[in-house]
Amino acid sequence: MSYYSKIIIITHERRNYEKYHINLKRIKEKYCNKEKLTKFEKELLLLVLDNRKELEKVSSGDHIMKKVEEKIITLSQDSAMILCYDEEEYKEKVRKALNSPEKEQARKEGLEEGRAEGLEEGLKEGHIKGMEEGKKAIIKKLIDSGMDEKEISNITGMSIESIKNI
Repeated sequence: MSYYSKIIIITHERRNYEKYHINLKRIKEKYCNKEKLTKFEKELLLLVLDNRKELEKVSSGDHIMKKVEEKIITLSQDSAMILCYDEEEYKEKVRKALNSPEKEQARKEGLEEGRAEGLEEGLKEGHIKGMEEGKKAIIKKLIDSGMDEKEISNITGMSIESIKNI
């Protein structure tokens, strides 16, 4: 579960809203460390507690928080709500995985491997082209020196037609 939440409060008369970013993890830590919580923090704490007894303990003595507790218990038993929550949790895990340092490291390693393979392939192609160009240069010199095309073909392994094209 993501402990950072946006809470939006909308005033219906004017359609104005206020947006708050709240660290719910910190509120739960304060509760677990038995630090004093404000009423607002207690209300927010109800959103992150997953133990029914803890919910009852926090909401006891306040009829509005008791209603919230009952609503949370009802929603936590609603399979559609559970699926919705599970989907959000899944999306958060995927988002974190996609932006993880491990993924970035794997991407860098893949790039390095790709470059190395590309360099190796380029060197092979360059070597082959160089050999062909060298062979052509030798054939030109042999032709210029007056050597017979058939003899050049026997020495180089190239066809007479290829030698004529050079």
